[in-house]
Amino acid sequence: MNRVFALDILRGFTIVGMILVNTPGSLDTTYKPLLHAQWHGCTFADLIFPFFLFIMGLSMSLSMRKFANTSYSVHKPVIGKILKRTLMLFGIGLFLNTFPQFNILEIRIPGVLQRIALVFLASSFILFRLSVRTQYVLSGFLLITYFLVMTYVPVPDSGITGIDTSTNIAAWLDSQVLTGHMWTVTKTWDPEGILSTFPSIISCVLGISLGLRMFTQIEEGRLNLKVFFIEGFAMIAVALIWHQFFPINKSLWTSSYVLLTTGIGYLIWLSLYWILDIRNARPKVTLLFKSFGMNAITSYALSILAASVLYSISVANTNLYDWLYQTLFNSWLDPYLASLCFAITFIAIIYLPIRWMDHKKIYLKV
Repeated sequence: MNRVFALDILRGFTIVGMILVNTPGSLDTTYKPLLHAQWHGCTFADLIFPFFLFIMGLSMSLSMRKFANTSYSVHKPVIGKILKRTLMLFGIGLFLNTFPQFNILEIRIPGVLQRIALVFLASSFILFRLSVRTQYVLSGFLLITYFLVMTYVPVPDSGITGIDTSTNIAAWLDSQVLTGHMWTVTKTWDPEGILSTFPSIISCVLGISLGLRMFTQIEEGRLNLKVFFIEGFAMIAVALIWHQFFPINKSLWTSSYVLLTTGIGYLIWLSLYWILDIRNARPKVTLLFKSFGMNAITSYALSILAASVLYSISVANTNLYDWLYQTLFNSWLDPYLASLCFAITFIAIIYLPIRWMDHKKIYLKV
């Protein structure tokens, strides 16, 4: 198949969303859709990470289709590349977590890129060994099992069951294994923790399953988008029903959260594919997202590095990040608008080297 334009655009949109959410002028004056839900619930910010995993699954289904559901002898030559990519993603994530202080003793081990690495590794072998039908069976089994574990398995020593903020089996496991190496905001649990990594794998696997079916239909000239749209709406409906028993929650990556975000991902992806690849419409704004999408990991890493550098430089009894925000934006704009404008300006600055790389056809693959 030729390169799927909608895939690059959706990936780029997701990266832009990540930067927008991660670099506001001030979290205290950020519009609510750009903040993560405090616990249960789902905002625009909560859609970004699962979208990336879903898109990664779509990309894997396109680039690794010849290895799908094959014997070990077929996929053996690429196992080394998969392991290398996993280690590189995990290593870059650790580097970003400790930059620029490099305090190894207190480094946060989980993280966004670390989760992406583990999900990529697990999903690769699922793609290699399982048929599409079995992938869906596995997805259902893991989501139901995760629901049962999180809601019925008591926390050791307390006997408490449930999914309260700090009293749940996932938080307990993080505290036992990752003590001193978790997110500094929580310290007692991690939003990219151990147990919640398992349902996050399904966010990617469902992208793989959709992609394998969809791209096969495209090659055979029998694509039926209506069926896929119906599946997307069905996932959202099931998620909203399940929410009554197992609330939608990003920090725990609950099963209802997986289905809700994947269902929305279905609808956005299918709509973009119809507009950009079937109708062949290419609005100029897509150039922005294309550049970010073609160098997704580089864009994300560059944004984290830039923000960390600004935070590490002291200026006038504060750091350079806050000083720039207060001086250039908050001094004359409405606080909420100032925070948003700062984030948009940050995206524009990151876009400059990324656009240059795209123009020169420099694509850094991890």
